[in-house]
Amino acid sequence: MSGKLKIAFVFVLAVALSAVVSAQELSRVLPTEVEPLRGDLLQNDSWDFSQQWMSSDRGKTVICTYGDSLLTETIEGRRLWYGMPHDSILYIGEEDRLTVIAPDSAVMFARRPVEAGFSSGNVPFSAAGTGGGRRFRISETGTLSLSSATQSGTLIIAPGDTLRHVMAVRELRAFTATFPDDSTATTTSAVIETYRWYDAEGLRTLMPVAIQRAVYPSVNGGMPDKDAEPSFAMAYLPDRSDVIVNDPKEKEGPDTPVSPDLYAVDAALCAATVYCDGRNVTVAVEMPEVGIIITVDIIDTGGRLYLHESTVSTGAADEVKLVCSGLRSGEYIAAIGVEGLDISPEKRLVIIR
Repeated sequence: MSGKLKIAFVFVLAVALSAVVSAQELSRVLPTEVEPLRGDLLQNDSWDFSQQWMSSDRGKTVICTYGDSLLTETIEGRRLWYGMPHDSILYIGEEDRLTVIAPDSAVMFARRPVEAGFSSGNVPFSAAGTGGGRRFRISETGTLSLSSATQSGTLIIAPGDTLRHVMAVRELRAFTATFPDDSTATTTSAVIETYRWYDAEGLRTLMPVAIQRAVYPSVNGGMPDKDAEPSFAMAYLPDRSDVIVNDPKEKEGPDTPVSPDLYAVDAALCAATVYCDGRNVTVAVEMPEVGIIITVDIIDTGGRLYLHESTVSTGAADEVKLVCSGLRSGEYIAAIGVEGLDISPEKRLVIIR
């Protein structure tokens, strides 16, 4: 890994750890996966997903903020990192179980809050990392851009389930990736188009209420044709029967106390027991209610996710088991959390031998 790449990830790690310590983590899950909308969506003032075919309801997209300076967005197992210092928006890297990539230096490509009719233009970047379980190098060059609709509009999740005064924002990342360890110097190009819809609070925190992502094959990082078919496209929506609100005060009013159930769930996470026999981790949690989704992530100190398991609470003692035989020996963190509730995960140190 190059010196610049190391510096970039040291920066990410320092920001992440300081933010986790200084402020509560907020998360938002978009559990409904549906067929995407087509066309230039910034030209619309209404986005109707109610007639789109639903693929699954498995909670594949999670957005987390750490204080007011760091945000992660995990879609289909791939996590993107964005920095938000001093009202700027920075791209600072991405990763999945086998790959880690970071720009040579954090890329400032927009400012927040994003206003109607905003356009950043194309901001160049170069990045490097490793793939295939850190077995080979990857180099990327490309451009990032952010633009918004000229006016707010209406987001229709389902008949009778409508969000108004929502702003659509599009991020375009066009890049060419080279794998220099390959004897033939393999090169591939793609364009990733991501639409995000924000309510008024989301424009401040960059926590979207819906996301649509499409990946297009490209020639030398060029933009796809107007009628090009994506190699991957999917939209991720909030629960169709309820609008997600991260801050309980927004839903219940500024003088209304937080539901005592949240305190009980938080206490259950704090009381969780973690067993590690060297190559396997077992987490035991006793939730106060039935039907709560308990999650356990095995991550390193830089936030890279290696293993994820979940179970649904029975109201009694529940266990989540993770087989860690594929991990290298060393120190990891078991992050024990719950889906869909504004509760910070409980983090425990585990040592894989």
